[in-house]
Amino acid sequence: MFLFRSSAEPQSRPTTAAEAGVSRVVSAIQAAAQKTGTGFDYLLRTARRESSLQPTAQAPTSSARGLYQFIDSTWLTMVREEGRNLGLGRFAEQIGRDASGRPTVADPAARQQILALRDDPAVSALMAGAFTNRNAAELRSATGRDPTEGELYMAHFLGSGGAARLINANQSNPQATAARLFPDAAGANRRIFFDQGRPRTIAEVYQVLASGQSTTVAATGGGTPAAQTVAAATSAQEQASGWSAVPRINADPTRPFHSLFAGGGGPINAFVAATWTSLGRDAATAARQVNLATALS
Repeated sequence: MFLFRSSAEPQSRPTTAAEAGVSRVVSAIQAAAQKTGTGFDYLLRTARRESSLQPTAQAPTSSARGLYQFIDSTWLTMVREEGRNLGLGRFAEQIGRDASGRPTVADPAARQQILALRDDPAVSALMAGAFTNRNAAELRSATGRDPTEGELYMAHFLGSGGAARLINANQSNPQATAARLFPDAAGANRRIFFDQGRPRTIAEVYQVLASGQSTTVAATGGGTPAAQTVAAATSAQEQASGWSAVPRINADPTRPFHSLFAGGGGPINAFVAATWTSLGRDAATAARQVNLATALS
């Protein structure tokens, strides 16, 4: 009688539609991270936070839609300015600007087609990577230093100009009411700017936005297999948090934690390595490999 099954013949079960959807989204984010140089962990956490990895998520209080909840005007601007670099040149050519500088598309059908690209996780993730790189450069210029991942999320949430205002206000007047500084954002995102009806301060909103990027991780011990797969992938990447959101930081081996998780340009921790190499496979296999690597590391 054999007490243990051979690891050469693992038991498998059919991949569910939900798991297949998660696998497709995670693969799209991984590809976008590689193409744009933006950190995979940052893009994955932001997508989980913005849309729960739902490619067609629609905000009830604004035009925000898709994996990264781009509003119409920001999406059109990004396609116009970055589309040629991301294989979307034919769409970029159709977007102009009106007298006030807002993006416009003369043909309503073409406009709708361009906006519908937000529903494609591959396109949405690519644009999020490009958007992150732009925001990082603009925040460096505004603050004179590299932004944290939390501050990059603030730029995704408020725009780079809004993020710079929040960062500066957090230094100069942290106890001021945040909704007064950002009335439009507060109206569309009350859960960020209010705590059970009480207006949050600048310092509190800064903390809410910043802390979510490092702590929004689902428990791996429960929930659906698809949710467990995402949580495991996110947790593994957070173990390598020295591999930061933008390439300027990634390239510097003197940064804190870089040498702990990277050697010769690649991950060395078994937990991290198993997760990174499994992302291109189906979700169920990825989850099993991550769990095994965790037990062995």
